Amino acid sequence: MITVKLTINADEVIANTVFDPGMITAAYDGLYSGGEHVMEVVSEYPPVSEANTPGPYPNKWYVRGTGPHWALKGGGFHFRKTSEQLNKRWTIDTTDDGATVVIGNNASYAPDVHSLELQPAFHADRGWKTAEAVIESERPIVIEKIKETIGAYLESRKK
Repeated sequence: MITVKLTINADEVIANTVFDPGMITAAYDGLYSGGEHVMEVVSEYPPVSEANTPGPYPNKWYVRGTGPHWALKGGGFHFRKTSEQLNKRWTIDTTDDGATVVIGNNASYAPDVHSLELQPAFHADRGWKTAEAVIESERPIVIEKIKETIGAYLESRKK
């Protein structure tokens, strides 16, 4: 299993504004929306590669959603159904009363595909994104989502 966290510092939000519990809730809602965005980006499969391309004996390839396949010497192929459907195993939850969004994937091989620390070079070479890299690249969008929800909350208070 792999998990990554996005956290908002409520003390920082409070320090920069007049305390308003509704604003904190709006910030947490924006953080959750940002977490959903990060989860969507990290769960995207890269384009198929030579690793997914069938071929004659002795070729081996991987079929997404099924598992490894291998060509037989006399023609045809065999396969093992081992796929845990990585893209469908992402989860999102909150802790710390909403101040932290936890994104995870419970496929047994998720760390080997999406962890910065464990991802082998061949996954990176084929375009698999690490969760940590996605959080970093999508940080401006997460921040914008937080600003949008706070802005919408403040607008609703004017009415």
